[in-house]
Formats: sequence, C-alpha cells, structure tokens
Amino acid sequence: IMWIQFSKEMLELFRDKKNLLLTILMPIVLMPLMMIGSMLLVENVAKTEIDKVKYYILINEIPTQMQNALDNNPSLSAKDFDPDYKQLIKDGDVSFALTFNDNEYEIFYNASDFINNNQSMISNIIDEQNIEYRNNALLALGLSKLEQNDIIKHLTLKQTDLASVEQISTKAIGGLLPFMAIFLMAVSAIATSSDICAGEKERQTMETLMLSPNSILNTLLGKWFAITIFSLISGFLMLLSLSVGITVFKSMIDIDEIQQMFSIMNMPNILMTMLILIPASGIISSLLITTSALASSFKEAQTYGSIALMLIMLPQAVTTTGIIEISNQFIH
Repeated sequence: IMWIQFSKEMLELFRDKKNLLLTILMPIVLMPLMMIGSMLLVENVAKTEIDKVKYYILINEIPTQMQNALDNNPSLSAKDFDPDYKQLIKDGDVSFALTFNDNEYEIFYNASDFINNNQSMISNIIDEQNIEYRNNALLALGLSKLEQNDIIKHLTLKQTDLASVEQISTKAIGGLLPFMAIFLMAVSAIATSSDICAGEKERQTMETLMLSPNSILNTLLGKWFAITIFSLISGFLMLLSLSVGITVFKSMIDIDEIQQMFSIMNMPNILMTMLILIPASGIISSLLITTSALASSFKEAQTYGSIALMLIMLPQAVTTTGIIEISNQFIH
C-alpha cells in the first residue's frame, strides 16, 4: 500500500511544471551554465587586468632608482600630478599614487580592487633597493663580494609543495560539488514537500487521504520516498550535466593547470558523490516533510522550508572552509 501512495505522489509531482522546472531544467541547464559562465568571466577579467596598463601618479620627486624601476615596467604608465589623485584612485582612473619623504615611501591605492597588486610590487622594488644600498655601503668600506657574504648570513626559505594538483583540486572542487548538489536537492525538496504535504491541506484532500485504508505510517513513508527520489533526481542530474559541461569547458581552454584541476570530474568520482547524496537526501527529506506537516498552507510551508534550508547549509558551509576535516582516525 505504501508503494501505491508513493506512485500517486510521484505522478502528481511529475505533472507539476513548477516541480519539473526546479528538479530537471535547473540542474541540467542553469547550474552548469552558471558555474562555467562564472569561471569564464573570472578568467576573462583576470586576463584583462593583467594586460591592462596601470596608471600611477607621483606626488613629489622620488629617488632615481625607483623612477627607473617604474619606467622599465611595461604595465605601468605615469600621469601628470593631479591634486585630486585620491578621488581618481577611488574612481579607478588611477591605480596608485606614490610619495617619498624622509627615506619613506607611501603608496595610496584602492584595497577594494582585489586584483590590484601594486603595493606588493612597490614593496619588492624597495626590498631590492635596500639590498643594493647595503651592498654599496659595504663596498665603500672596502669589503669585497666574498667578504660581504661571509659577514652577512642570509636565511632563506625553500618551499617544496608536496600536494599534487589533483589533491588541491579535490580540496577545492571536491568540497564544492556536494555543497552545490545538496543545496539543489534541498531547494527541490522544499518545493515537493510543500506541495504534497501543505498543498494537500490547501486542496482539502488531506482529510480524504487520512480516511483511506492506508495507514498513517504508509502514507508518510510514501510521501517521504517521493520527496527523496525527486531530490535525488535533481542532485544526480546536476552532477551529470556539470561533468559534461566541464568536459566541454576543458576542451575549450588549453591550459594544463585547468586540465589537471578538473581531472577529478571523472565518472568514478561522480558515482561516489552520488552514493554520498543518497543518505543526505533522506535526511533532508525527513526534515522538510516535518516542517511542511506543521504548516497550514503552501506559502507557510515554503517559509518553514527556507529556515530549514539555512540549518541544512550551515554545516555544509563550515566544512567547505576546511575548519572541519573528516578522516578515518579515531580520537582517543
């Protein structure tokens, strides 16, 4: 009898165009287009910023060494001094302004421009000049290059990254994919649970359903299975369509780093992610069918579902930050 209830709920859900839109069209079309489109946009913006000539203003005279370093940088171009340089920097017309007083440089820049690395560039130039000043001072004292090296011991740090590109991409993309899939499953489950629980009350069919020979447990299990299957369809379609979209995206961009980064989007990993989504979908459906059962209308059920969605996504958001890591080690 439970499967009769399940078949009835699935039939009604597939008849609803709104549910089909959320469950099928969004994961197949919208989610991959949004992700791939955002990656293409970021890549285009980064290339544009790298190739763009950055203008700067000198507020007063600066040492010759710094002036030569700025002149030899092909991505920089000087502008005549403007007393309103601070507003020009805020408006983005000038990348930075530089002043020099009492052996101290001061750079004015706009920190909201995240791609702007002018402050680090100026800092590196100053470090190189300080080394040159020190070496010249030691040479003036009559010390040769070899003697300078004996007196000044340089402590350096050699960095060897043992993480492969696959490991880095697994941390980044591997944590993002389940997050996106669970979010999409939760959105689909909110719509379906609101329809087959609170919607039954609004359509005044819940009383008839309760008077049927079917037990309350079988009715509840039938609705729960319907919500779970519908949300799983949404998550599975998103993963499959996203893997196809990324495969096309990789063929369009001939960059080895990107090719290696998305190498984890293979069928075994996709299938493993699908297995992880099965218990997650059951838990999400249990929570949302409870909130929908408490609601007296479809709109109220969606409000409760939105609150439940925040509770569902909060632990997901924490895990993607890397604060919590799942391992196979026990804590004693």
